[in-house]
Amino acid sequence: MVQSLLSAEFLRDFLSRTAGILPEGGGRREDGGHAHLWSGHAHAWADHAHLLSVQYAGAGALKTDFTRTRRRTARGVADDLANSLARYWRNNFADGFRQDAVDLFMGNYRVEDNPRECAAGVRDTFFSAKKKKRSACTVL
Repeated sequence: MVQSLLSAEFLRDFLSRTAGILPEGGGRREDGGHAHLWSGHAHAWADHAHLLSVQYAGAGALKTDFTRTRRRTARGVADDLANSLARYWRNNFADGFRQDAVDLFMGNYRVEDNPRECAAGVRDTFFSAKKKKRSACTVL
């Protein structure tokens, strides 16, 4: 929410000072001037936040109703509840593959011992290049 407000202020400042499209110090969203510009900015910002949130957290962004209209609505609160519950479920019970993918791309993926090999009595050792720690299955 704060980022969208800051973004709108920087956009207004840029369009008035640098580009000269808006009058100096004018064109604020609160003044009702250039409603199409601010509405487009708010919707683009909320849509982008939603897509990033779905990609990262697996559920839609929170408080997009406020970002779009500058008002909280009952529908927005219900959507936030549904998104929060979906995030909780995915993060705690169904997010392993997504976290593995993020770790792989960030270079933090760590190979772990295969429990099946350990149960079969096969000893598997490896050395971590970063931490130089030895990890091994122990024969039961």
